[in-house]
Amino acid sequence: MRTRKAKDTRKLIQAALGQIPCDLTISNIRLLNVFTGEIYPASVDVLDGFVVRVREEGVEAAVPARDHYDGKGNYLIPGFIDAHMHVESTMMIPENLSRAILPWGTTTICTDPHEIGNVMGVEGVKFMLENAKKSRLVVGVAEIMDYVGVIQCSDRMTSIIEEGVKRGMFLQGHAPFVTGAALAAYRIGGPVSDHESTCAAEVTEKLRNGVHINLRASSIVDNLSFLVDGCKDHPWRDFVSFCTDDVHASDLLTVGHINRVVGKAIEAGIDGKEAIKLATLNAAREYGFDDLGAIAPGYIADMQLVPELNGCRPAAVFVEGELAAENGVYVGADAWKKDVTLPNTVNIPQITGPESFELRVPEGYTGSTITVNVLTPPFEGAIVRTAIPTELPVKDGKVDISADPTLDFVCCANRYGTGTKAIAVYRNFHLDKGAIASTISHDSHNLTVIYRDEREAWLAADTLRRYGGGVCAVLEGEESHIALPAAGLMSLSTCEEVAAQIDEVQEKINRLSGNRLPVLASAILALPVLPSVVITDLGLVDGSNQTFIPVFIQ
Repeated sequence: MRTRKAKDTRKLIQAALGQIPCDLTISNIRLLNVFTGEIYPASVDVLDGFVVRVREEGVEAAVPARDHYDGKGNYLIPGFIDAHMHVESTMMIPENLSRAILPWGTTTICTDPHEIGNVMGVEGVKFMLENAKKSRLVVGVAEIMDYVGVIQCSDRMTSIIEEGVKRGMFLQGHAPFVTGAALAAYRIGGPVSDHESTCAAEVTEKLRNGVHINLRASSIVDNLSFLVDGCKDHPWRDFVSFCTDDVHASDLLTVGHINRVVGKAIEAGIDGKEAIKLATLNAAREYGFDDLGAIAPGYIADMQLVPELNGCRPAAVFVEGELAAENGVYVGADAWKKDVTLPNTVNIPQITGPESFELRVPEGYTGSTITVNVLTPPFEGAIVRTAIPTELPVKDGKVDISADPTLDFVCCANRYGTGTKAIAVYRNFHLDKGAIASTISHDSHNLTVIYRDEREAWLAADTLRRYGGGVCAVLEGEESHIALPAAGLMSLSTCEEVAAQIDEVQEKINRLSGNRLPVLASAILALPVLPSVVITDLGLVDGSNQTFIPVFIQ
């Protein structure tokens, strides 16, 4: 972990007193002090990766330094902290992610490696830890997603939380739609934060109950403007910070990272200076990082020079006092080598051809129609869905949706060799034709396929089998794919290379859906911790009570 970095206190004191030279002085800057909210001309002195002096211009004398950097009148602010994200969702391994987001001013991420852990177990987590050592920004933290287990005091979740408390760990929460007595029970159960609020009222209630809120804008869910309404009129926002959760390489390349969230929060009504405080000091305090999130004596010298306080791209970024990015370009000395090899994790013996994607009626059934539980979102854009009994035609022993353009099939197939799979019908997913397949499918990351045509579903699935996972879109027999050979979640390529693949697949998905679906549209269809009906490789599950629901109603 980068935080609480070991330091030679005696040496830093000597530098602060001017008795020994510093490594670096950044001068000609306007400092944003996140403790007081002031902005004033200053110079900042750094030694061994720590700030030793912040000197107000014209008031305090200069101290000796081996190197100088002209801030050219820009604002100097702390490096941004992402309070919750999954490296895997960026589709890049940690070291390449570092090179992609440091130029946007993010210097610390609090990441949950449970995605690759679910795919590859301990070996996957070890890979993330080892590769992260080549990165300059990763801190590992996990979220407690089984909120039902926490509220119901299940033995499994209780033992996990007790172990975390015993070790003095931060208990990051995940509590979508949890309210009232259930919210009180969840907070008492141990988790102290949440990034899953869906509306302003949810933000307000959680803050009133002492839950630290991570306002989120991701590549999957982005309702930040509504979430800000839940706190922007409060006198105090000490329990608010920012996160991205799931953001992919194309968005990182074009619109940024936490800086983008800062900009959107400002547009929604948060003052620019305070938005930066939420993205720095507030996030550090949330985790108990006592040497990050500010520019002051004794703090790690993670800093950025920005022309405006609006979430724009930094002119320069410093990590532990060393220049890491300048004018949008990573300038670190470490060179990228494609020396990573991982096994193919896509093992789907149950997928043998187009017939594997047919929704067959129960054996012996002879009716011309059959009642099916159709997965249906309550409104446009909703991430939750209910099961609505619907009578559908039967043709040649299988469910026929060809006459209803609002329906699609969804298949969730275990990709770890068990041979299990389930197929259901989804309404208003907005896939008009073709197929989309993905091995990014939180949290088990089984193979999830949305399709109108079984033959194109087969082509999409077989493509991902060959490439070791990823995302594939098929239209009229032609496929475009994002190859993610690292656990079916991450590419070994650079951000620019991954972004080009994402853009190609997104273009095809636009043609399949009339521009209504993002590239990660299927990522949470099979997430059983949602308070919703979801599909798993074992069948339909009601995530709110963890019970199975039949596909057919006979």
